[in-house]
Amino acid sequence: MEMPFLTDAPLFTWVILPLLIFFARILDVSIGTLRLIFVSKGYKFYAPILGFFEVVIWLLAIGQIMQHLDNLSNLVHEYFKSNQDENPDQNDPARPHRNGRMYNFTR
Repeated sequence: MEMPFLTDAPLFTWVILPLLIFFARILDVSIGTLRLIFVSKGYKFYAPILGFFEVVIWLLAIGQIMQHLDNLSNLVHEYFKSNQDENPDQNDPARPHRNGRMYNFTR
């Protein structure tokens, strides 16, 4: 059941959806960490249950990304474009580092 009046709104596309995806990934990674801790402690019964919810959350997040791929890619493109305009020679490979050397090797 999709509600086009809600999902087509710019607020949903540019604010709510990225936040939902962000928090879904935090939850997904946290559940994966708990699953790994439970397996290492010997609680092997809980690992498949947590793994199931981890995969479901991951699939929901990736599904939303794929459904709104054009909007999210525009957001990422605008971020990198605006960042590059502020510092045009930041990514220039011929520009030396702060210490004057081309490559920054630490000892």
